[in-house]
Amino acid sequence: MSPRTSSLLCVAALIVGATEAYADSARQSLSRGLKEYQSGNYEEAQKAFEQAAGGAQDARLDPGPAHYNEGNAFFRLGQPEQAASKFMDALRSTDLSLQSKAFFNRGNALFRLADIAHAEGDMDTALQALEQALAMYENTMALDPGDRDSKINYELTLRKQEELKELQQQQQQQEKEKQDQEQSDQQKQDQQQQQQQQQPEEQPDSPDQPDEPESTAEQQQQQEQENNAQQQDSPSEEMTPEEARVLLDAMRQEEQASRERYRMIHGTPAPVDKDW
Repeated sequence: MSPRTSSLLCVAALIVGATEAYADSARQSLSRGLKEYQSGNYEEAQKAFEQAAGGAQDARLDPGPAHYNEGNAFFRLGQPEQAASKFMDALRSTDLSLQSKAFFNRGNALFRLADIAHAEGDMDTALQALEQALAMYENTMALDPGDRDSKINYELTLRKQEELKELQQQQQQQEKEKQDQEQSDQQKQDQQQQQQQQQPEEQPDSPDQPDEPESTAEQQQQQEQENNAQQQDSPSEEMTPEEARVLLDAMRQEEQASRERYRMIHGTPAPVDKDW
């Protein structure tokens, strides 16, 4: 064997040895992450899965399962944005079964993000998240047509999207009416000021002209009654603060009742154990 051939074999052996070392490290990290996850130590599990993903890439293994597991840990930690990002990383895997699970759980994470945005009053962000969640469930159904959970979550997400769109339209209409009313009040105020400026000064009474007779008490009372009757007959165009509060409470109760009737199927995002 020539010296050159011998050197090449030594280099190859070193590369194989390093790759195996990375693979062993990734397997150990994944195994540790699974134990921590099953024990409810999701923060430690997330760190272990992150290390497993890095080791898998160095060992030229599929990091998809580790990314998926890390997404589950983030979801358990109440961090749906980070979870959605890791589920997206898991979708790079060539494992179709893993892709289906990642699509489904990413849809759940996006739905949770929509809930948070809605609670903060950010309707645009909430609707965008729901739109993306619908796409995730559609992809799940395409990969696994028999998956009943994805169909249920798709319908509930669609229902939620319609409710938020209707609520957004109501808010926009109320804002428009408020602006129109403010503009109308300002115009009336401007007109009154203009009329006061144009009103001529009162002239002193002329001795040649008789004084106008004063209205009797009965006439004044009758006039006040007529004015009150007209005000009662004419409907109020503005919504009182009390009426607005009652309407808002009714809308919130209806939304809460809808949530009680229809709940998302989040399930238990069990981590995937991958034999690399």
